[in-house]
Amino acid sequence: MADRYVKDPHEVVSVGDVMKVWVVEIDKKRRRVSLTAIDPAAEKPKRERSSGGGRHGGQRHGGQGNKAHGNKPAGRPPSGQRSRGGRKDQRSQRKQRPTSYETKPKGPVKPITKEMKDGSQPMLEFADRAPCYTEPNQADEGQRPACDSATCGAAAGQVRPVAERSSQRKHASRDAPMDFEQRLRKAIERGHRRSDEQQQAERERQLTEEELKRHHSQLRLRLSEHIEDCVKRLPQHFPGFQFETIFGERGWGAACSRDDIVLLGGGKRENHYSRLEMTIRPYSEYHVVDLAAKGTVRNKELFNRNHFEKISEADEDTFVELIDQWVLQYAEMFAAAS
Repeated sequence: MADRYVKDPHEVVSVGDVMKVWVVEIDKKRRRVSLTAIDPAAEKPKRERSSGGGRHGGQRHGGQGNKAHGNKPAGRPPSGQRSRGGRKDQRSQRKQRPTSYETKPKGPVKPITKEMKDGSQPMLEFADRAPCYTEPNQADEGQRPACDSATCGAAAGQVRPVAERSSQRKHASRDAPMDFEQRLRKAIERGHRRSDEQQQAERERQLTEEELKRHHSQLRLRLSEHIEDCVKRLPQHFPGFQFETIFGERGWGAACSRDDIVLLGGGKRENHYSRLEMTIRPYSEYHVVDLAAKGTVRNKELFNRNHFEKISEADEDTFVELIDQWVLQYAEMFAAAS
């Protein structure tokens, strides 16, 4: 579009201008045409560099250089006169890095002083402990300072040789045969438990849906009768409770409730409601026997209990014990509140 840098195309052309352009390149694959408004036959103007030579040394178009530093000698040659191998020549002139490095010998080993042995002077560097680890064939016995076992052990953090540690592990394994025997018994017990679980899972798969329903109904009948027998005894000890049998969607069981009226000062009165309800939930897709109980004493719900087991694993004695325990707890709570 121009022989200089154009930041905004509207600086050179406007909308609706008719221009004469030349085709530079045709890209058939991308279906694009590259055009230029500069005549290819016209000679490109050469850019003049200032005598500053550097990147920041003066203006580009014949201007004066930096006033503070004055005119500097010419830096880089023009682009037409540069040698192509200039950078390569400069690289070759650089000092090459050595392929091998020479290790410098370290200073003499510091001897262990008496203060270091006594502990009054600390060992600040690992080189201070070197005499403790130097092998006889690597150091001169005459120049090697004396190092007692107590000092070496304290300096090295009580590090024992590998052979000594391995021998101690071997002796420990011989001295503790009972530990392995106990672990072996536990492994056998885990295997038996896994076998029992597999057998139980196999029995559950063999049970059909009808068998599960029949087993659930049998447990429900026996447990609901026991619930009725236990809840019926509360009205005998706490007159005023009304007994009722529960059956249907809520489950099967029994409940007893009472509504006490307490007279307050100024002719006011207040109702205190108490109720114990215990049921066996209906059969569900989860195949469990579910026992639920709610206890309210004087308008306060004191406990809300729930216990369930798989139908195939349900223990009737456990449910009976829980029913007795929950009824006794409710009786104790009501007696304490009244």
